[in-house]
Amino acid sequence: MTLRKKSTRRIVLAVLLASALIYVLPLLIIFTNSFMSPGEVLRHYRDEYDAFDWALQGNVHYVEYALIPDKISLGQYDTLLFQSPMYLDLFLNSLKLTLPTAAMQLVLGATAAYGFTIWKSPWREPLFCGYIVLMVLPFQATLVANYLTADQLNLLNTHWSIILPLGFSPLPVFILRQGMKGIPDSVREAAMLDGCNHWQLFPELSCPCAEAPWRQC
Repeated sequence: MTLRKKSTRRIVLAVLLASALIYVLPLLIIFTNSFMSPGEVLRHYRDEYDAFDWALQGNVHYVEYALIPDKISLGQYDTLLFQSPMYLDLFLNSLKLTLPTAAMQLVLGATAAYGFTIWKSPWREPLFCGYIVLMVLPFQATLVANYLTADQLNLLNTHWSIILPLGFSPLPVFILRQGMKGIPDSVREAAMLDGCNHWQLFPELSCPCAEAPWRQC
């Protein structure tokens, strides 16, 4: 590598590191400030003046950001986790929605993408185009249909009325299928000739970084 290429690479790396720091710094400030005591938080971030009055008077007020707390305190976490049970209820409610949705998207998306990859049929591409059309439709276009379907299934006012529409999202199918298509057909055919069935081939096709499928048959 020439000296010019090394210098260019170092400059690019420095720019990328600086850009990453700009994005990470607010999150780092939020994390470190969470260990401040209530009094220190008020001292740094208390709103002492009305913002409308600042604009009229032409004054500018800067918040005194502090990266490192003067004294580390876990009082904020104690208040949030133990003295405010509503937060934990909301957090658990979010888990009830996100975990089943993520599991359904992973299982259904991976299996559907596998089918779209190995299925040899003239209907494969038109059907996949239908998935893409569903993916680009705005949420408002399917809201009424989802509501009527949930009503017919007696799922209104339940978590399943949210989980099921999101669990059958076409986006995971689209993303996983594009990755599976990157593996040559010759790899899959060689694995099948060596005795692999679909259950043995599916994990390997779903993870291109794994070893060749026929080595595990």
